[in-house]
Amino acid sequence: LSDIVVSAATQAEGWSANLRSGHINGDLYYRAAGGGRLVARLSRFVSPPDSPGERAAQELASLPALDLIADSFSLRGKEFGSMQIVARHEGADWVLERVAMRNLDSSLIASGLWRTGAGATTSLTVDVEATDVGRMLERFGQPGLVQGAQFAHHQPAGRQFQGRGGAHQAGGEQVALAGLGI
Repeated sequence: LSDIVVSAATQAEGWSANLRSGHINGDLYYRAAGGGRLVARLSRFVSPPDSPGERAAQELASLPALDLIADSFSLRGKEFGSMQIVARHEGADWVLERVAMRNLDSSLIASGLWRTGAGATTSLTVDVEATDVGRMLERFGQPGLVQGAQFAHHQPAGRQFQGRGGAHQAGGEQVALAGLGI
């Protein structure tokens, strides 16, 4: 992050800040009680580029619980629309209470468990709906695979998603969605 303007204040229970830059705009609140909780209400959040190396699992466990809402979220140059993450850690694991993305052509809502460290796994319950599958896949870096089409899928936790599902284009034609890597 660069060229950022920060207005911050401390309170007995934590601190608050307003951030303004080309990458992030909005308010942050940190409350120390109960192991800590960071609340972010952002109008815009552009995720910074990946940094070399991985965060160690013990570093992730030291983070506070998160309650993040961004009206406009961008990752790796792709616009995803609004985004919400509500998560808390239990030891080295993270309970994902809600992970949601919404835009004009699709929505994704998930909850589950992210195990970090040795034997890292993620188990999610996922609901995906798309009024335009082609546009949704374009957001995920897979342009041109499908033109239009609608899609709805519910994936309960504990079942592995194999990248298969069905979508119907405007003419009723069935389109198989397989091996998309998403």
